[in-house]
Amino acid sequence: MPSTDKQSLELRSPTRLVRAIVSLLVAAHFAAILVTYSANWRRSGIQDDTLTLGQPYLIGLNWYVEMLPIDWNRADSADLEARLSVQEKNETERIVLLDSNADTVDRAKKRSLLRLLVSVIEAGDDDGAALLLSSIISHEQASATRTQKPIVSVRLEKLLDAGDANYSVLYEATVKQASDGTIQFLPVLEPQRTVPATRSETSAPAA
Repeated sequence: MPSTDKQSLELRSPTRLVRAIVSLLVAAHFAAILVTYSANWRRSGIQDDTLTLGQPYLIGLNWYVEMLPIDWNRADSADLEARLSVQEKNETERIVLLDSNADTVDRAKKRSLLRLLVSVIEAGDDDGAALLLSSIISHEQASATRTQKPIVSVRLEKLLDAGDANYSVLYEATVKQASDGTIQFLPVLEPQRTVPATRSETSAPAA
């Protein structure tokens, strides 16, 4: 009988060891998850060291751990409410072409386009902003759904903070259109900068 108990104990010992190792690995896995998500908000030095140490394992799980910590109570600048309006020739009222608060069927497309436009302008990419704006203006004038006259001014407004009640002007420019399809944007706040954008297929690319 004693020999049987001894054999059973020997058989159970590896099983206990395997269970202990598996339990430890599972605990380490969930600890890595906890550290990864908690480090996105006011990351501490210990969290940063832990992420650096576990980086090979975390990257294997397709987790990007080098992102900058963010404040959970603040939105990304491009995600804040924005709207794009234009002014027709010899008119005083502005027409809103894109509004992140729109409830139309294509509202998701409009919001994505506004986010892209805000990001490009805030990054200082004049050529990219000019091409986007010229594409929007050309499409609007070709469809003639809201505008009937040539567009002479464009303005992009957005909230600077989620708690703001009023929009601030992020970009405003005078629009100059040539007969060959070339569109130029002359920023109101920086009149010395002229941003050309070409929509004609036979014209040269934007400078």
